[in-house]
Amino acid sequence: MCLLILLVGTTWGSLPARAQPLRSGDTFYLEFGAGLSDLAGDDDASPTPDTNGLVGDFFDVKKFRDGGAFPYVFATEVGYRVLPEVEVGLGYQFGRYPFASGLPLTTRNGLPGEGGDLGTARHTIQLVGRYMHRAERWVASPYVHMGVSGTFGGYQTALGPLAGLGVSVAVADRMSLFFETRLNFTFPDRAVNGIEGGEPFDVVSALPLIGVKHTF
Repeated sequence: MCLLILLVGTTWGSLPARAQPLRSGDTFYLEFGAGLSDLAGDDDASPTPDTNGLVGDFFDVKKFRDGGAFPYVFATEVGYRVLPEVEVGLGYQFGRYPFASGLPLTTRNGLPGEGGDLGTARHTIQLVGRYMHRAERWVASPYVHMGVSGTFGGYQTALGPLAGLGVSVAVADRMSLFFETRLNFTFPDRAVNGIEGGEPFDVVSALPLIGVKHTF
C-alpha cells in the first residue's frame, strides 16, 4: 500500500500543471496602432501613369521624398473576442497616402478624374474578422484577418474587401502587442485618386501597422 501511494504521488507530481490561457474568449477589446501607409495604384506623380504594378508600389521609396506627404497611418478598432482564436471588430483608419492626390494626371484635359488636387488624406471604415492560431497557448500567435472596407475623401467613395496577416504577442493578462499588415482593395479604380489606369483597383494599405490591444 505504501508503495502504491508512493507511485501515485510520484506520477501526479510529475504531471505538468495546466497553464493559464494567455488569451480568453467572451470579452470586448480595444486597440490602437500606427505605422506606414501606401497607395498601390495608377499614379506616382510621374507625367505618365505608374508602371510599377501593385506589388512594386509597396516597395517604391519614391513615396518618402516625392509624394507630397509623409506616408503615415493611424488605426483604431473596437470589437468582441468570441473565442480565444476568433475576433470580430469595427475599425477606423486614417492615413496620408503619397500620390493619392492624383496629380499631375487629374489636371490634364481628357483624362478620367480631371478636376485638380484631391489631397492625400483618406479615411477608411473596416469590418474585420480575425483568426489567431493557438491563441490560448502561444505567447506569439500568428493571425489572418479579412473583411470589407469603405474609403472616403477621394474622387468618390471606394468599397472593397480587406485582408492581412499579423502576429499578436501577449505581454500581460489583458494586454498584447501586434504587428500586422492591412490591405484595403478599393473599387472602382479611380475612386481613391481620380485616375483610371491599367489596374482594375487600387490598394490603400497599412504596411506595417504596430500597436497595442487591451481586453476588458
